Parts: sequence; C-alpha cells; structure tokens
Amino acid sequence: MLSRMASAEQDKERAHQRRGVLAELKVFEAGVAEPLGVMEDLSLGGFRLATPKVIAVGVRKQLHVPLPEKFGKGDPLAGEAECRWLRANPKGPGFQCGFEFSEATASALAPLLNTILRQLP
Repeated sequence: MLSRMASAEQDKERAHQRRGVLAELKVFEAGVAEPLGVMEDLSLGGFRLATPKVIAVGVRKQLHVPLPEKFGKGDPLAGEAECRWLRANPKGPGFQCGFEFSEATASALAPLLNTILRQLP
C-alpha cells in the first residue's frame, strides 16, 4: 500500500535545504475547494505535505498555496509538482508525502521561493 516509503537516509540526500514552515500553509489541488493538506516544510525543489489522503508516488498534480502577504504581494505558489514519496505520518494520523516541483514550476517560482525561504528560520 505505501510503496516507496521515505527513509531517514533519503531525507539526508536532498538536493535543496528545507526550511520548516511556521504558518499553516494549506495546499490545494487545482479545481478542488477542500485542501489536499498542510505544507510542513519547503525548499527550492519542493515541499513536504501532511495529508489525510494516500497520494500515489509518481502522481503529478497542479497545486496552489495561498500565501500570507508577509511573503510578498499575496501571490500564491502555483504550479505542477510530483509526489516522490509517501509514508505514515509519525506525528499523528494520516500521511506525509514529498512533492517535487516540475522543472518549469521550480524555475518560474524561484524568485518567490527565495523570498519566502529568506524569511523562514
């Protein structure tokens, strides 16, 4: 059921440094009113999502994350991301999954992501 589960060793192999997100940033799938989950950390390459749903590894989704004004003009993070791993949430019920931004999304979001990451501890 939970194929390609992430391990602590995989966590150490990240290409980009991740920063914990202090605010509850809800992640939405395009065209769906209910949040997919809550962003737990963020990097230039992607993010970790806490979600009650099983998301199959390899699934690509069009996502958007409304941002508070402190991160810029209030523009959302929006674009395509692929689920790269899934595991049971060690903090409680549900799951955690890692999403990697598509190359085009990462490139388009780089200035906004840099602004956000500079403001996170």
